Amino acid sequence: MAVAANLKTERNAPVTVVYRDGAIPAQRPAPARPSPRRKAQPQPSTRVRRAPDPKLKLKLATIALVMISGIMAAALLAGYALVNSAHMDVNQMKQENAQVQLRLEELSTQIEQSVDFSAVREAALERGMGYPTAEQVAPVD
Repeated sequence: MAVAANLKTERNAPVTVVYRDGAIPAQRPAPARPSPRRKAQPQPSTRVRRAPDPKLKLKLATIALVMISGIMAAALLAGYALVNSAHMDVNQMKQENAQVQLRLEELSTQIEQSVDFSAVREAALERGMGYPTAEQVAPVD
């Protein structure tokens, strides 16, 4: 009965030794000098073709859907930011309008208080102005 075994030499080169009927073979002597190494010949390039992925279209569609959803979410947030900015501008203009209305009321009050009607009446009487008589009044239809 023959059994094969691998023995290693000093250069770690595998050697196949065949055992016959339980006999132990003698060790081979190490080679005296190393064999010259051959230069490797350039191998022609081989192209490995992989089988097409059957779920490739589904993967691409999923990635495209996620990207489109992300873009739409970003656009929605940008739209909300623009609406919020416009709303802030409107509120600021309303506050400015309220301040202008208060200033207008203050100025109207000052004008009313600055005119003294009794002084105007006296000045008119001094210059010969007076109330109209019944003959001077003309009805307006």
